[in-house]
Amino acid sequence: MTWPFENDTSAIVKKLAKRNVSSNRIFCLFNVLTIALAISLIVGISLFQQGSKISEQKILNQMQQATIGGLTAEQIEVLKKEPNLEDIVPYKHSDSFLMDGIKFEAVYMPTGFGIIKSYELVSGTCPEQYNEIVIDKNVQLELGYQLNIGDTITLPTAGSKTEDFIYTIRSTCLSNGV
Repeated sequence: MTWPFENDTSAIVKKLAKRNVSSNRIFCLFNVLTIALAISLIVGISLFQQGSKISEQKILNQMQQATIGGLTAEQIEVLKKEPNLEDIVPYKHSDSFLMDGIKFEAVYMPTGFGIIKSYELVSGTCPEQYNEIVIDKNVQLELGYQLNIGDTITLPTAGSKTEDFIYTIRSTCLSNGV
């Protein structure tokens, strides 16, 4: 709507805008490209932050929040009934030992996996006897072993003793310490 004392310049403004766009096509293209790039960067940054949070939460979901040592079997059974605890994974570790210049530490973990997982079974069966062992495939490669399920391996234990173990499983390590 125009007032009686006002001129209607909308046709002139449209004509000037069309002329400006047609004469400055590259300038307009760069403006549109800049706006699209800015929007893409903002969306990309927000998606990256969200993905980082989700990834961190997945890692934390499989990690223990506390480690308690020296518990008896009865104390562990009492803790299993505690409603605030989501998962309990008892484990036992040995003294560390050097083998071919590499430091190792043997760790015992039960076969029952709850929320906290320490290794992923690839083939074989979980150790059930005292002298059965899981060796991560990366550790085998580092030591230069080509073990088959059922093979016996001799490893150093506490002090200067050695012990024979039966290799029962191929695994992939999901966390440090296995």
